[in-house]
Amino acid sequence: MSESAPPSERGAMSLTVIEAIAAAKSTTPAELTPPLYEAIDPEALNVILQSGHGDSVTVTFEYQEFEVTVSDSGDVSVTPAENATAGSRADDPQTQTHD
Repeated sequence: MSESAPPSERGAMSLTVIEAIAAAKSTTPAELTPPLYEAIDPEALNVILQSGHGDSVTVTFEYQEFEVTVSDSGDVSVTPAENATAGSRADDPQTQTHD
C-alpha cells in the first residue's frame, strides 16, 4: 500500500504514521498498543518534519517490531526491525510503504 500526505496535510504526518503502522499490523489505528506517543512525541515529529528550511528531513524510529522512517516529502516506510522483540514478525518480509 502506498500513499503520500498532500502538502496541506503534512502538518499531521503523525496521523499518516499511525495509519501506516496500523496497516502493517493489520489492525486499526485505535487498536495500536502501546499508543504511538509512548514511542515518539507526535507533535515533535510534525515540527521536525516541517522545519527542513529547504533541506531534506528524514526521521527513523522503532515502534514495537517495526522500523518506521518518515520523510518531509510525506513518505512513510514501515518495515520489520532487525532487532525485533520476541513474538514479532521479523521474519515476515512484508513491508508497508506509504509514499
